[in-house]
Amino acid sequence: MERLYTDVWCSRGREVLKKLPEPVRSFANRFHPALPDEKVVDFKGWAVRRRIARWLRGTESDKGRYRHYLNVGEGFARRVRSHLFKSEESSDGSVFFGYDTGSLEILEALKESECITLLDQMDPGRVEKNIVLEEIERWPGWAESAPVLHSPYEDRRRREWEAASAVIVNSEWSKEALVQQGVPEEKTHVLPLAYEASADGKQGREKPRDGVISDSPLHVLWLGTVGVRKGIQYLVDAAHRLSDAPIRFSVVGPIHITDQAVASAPSSMTFEGPMPRDKVSEWYRQADVFVLPTLSDGFAITQLEAMAHGLPVVTTPNCGRVVTDGKDGRVIPPRDVDALAEALIYLEENREEAAKMGRKARKTSKQYTLDRVGTRLEEIVSNVET
Repeated sequence: MERLYTDVWCSRGREVLKKLPEPVRSFANRFHPALPDEKVVDFKGWAVRRRIARWLRGTESDKGRYRHYLNVGEGFARRVRSHLFKSEESSDGSVFFGYDTGSLEILEALKESECITLLDQMDPGRVEKNIVLEEIERWPGWAESAPVLHSPYEDRRRREWEAASAVIVNSEWSKEALVQQGVPEEKTHVLPLAYEASADGKQGREKPRDGVISDSPLHVLWLGTVGVRKGIQYLVDAAHRLSDAPIRFSVVGPIHITDQAVASAPSSMTFEGPMPRDKVSEWYRQADVFVLPTLSDGFAITQLEAMAHGLPVVTTPNCGRVVTDGKDGRVIPPRDVDALAEALIYLEENREEAAKMGRKARKTSKQYTLDRVGTRLEEIVSNVET
């Protein structure tokens, strides 16, 4: 990599920043020791002013939030474009990799050059919003709010897709969604995310399981945003159907459903709310099964986190397809409560098989390395060149 453009790079003063309040404390994480400072260009002054101004404004409407995304994306892209064209280096023969919403002006400026431009689209776009709107109609009284269809925001993304040499997504599901929105299939490439276990010794179980999981109730873990997009309504329904089975459910993550919806859950299900990142591994270690009945996710890295902890995963095809049905988990159709309940009761009644799936899941997670991402990215560049 010749250069990284980012809003904030914090190679010095991180310990001081960690002691400060938000909105600036999180800037302390903007650093990686493997990347030398001379390869990084940031726009620290602009980014800090922007962050503080937004914090001072306080609560904003959904439309205000999308206007903020647009302003930040355009502001960042214009600064990168200006720096690129002020430098004496030619962009011909180079490869530009940028993320959606923050790349339009760069992509358009490079279009006439011989630079290959790759745009990473991080979510399935409008298709996902339409799914959520449909769920809100199916399940009245569940969602805290409805997604906003913000035309200028959607238009900026569409123009980015058109301007890029290739569009990168993190799953086959996202590719299918973008093709539905008019992106040519041959222009869209799948690049799964990487997950590598931390080196602090906390990753995985303290004592790996061997054989039967336990004689206690099967502990099913949900970890992530709690909302209708990820299918919490179907898990609650399944939990009601399984109320007589020895299964308990822990729902961990920010809650974006109504109090009424939370109260509708059976006594076997507890809602834990948001959890600090340093406590997440503990929840994985306590669980027997990870569940993600999502209707739409760009990838869902929590699947790989759970698998790295030796958990079989019950999920749907509408996310990163990392689970092989019957091998390291179960893959069920979205919105299918019967299939969800059947998958969970099977794992409860077949504890040794569940443990076997968990061991295979750990092996599967080890395939999703940064080296694999790099190799796949090189393949994509080669395909675009030819």
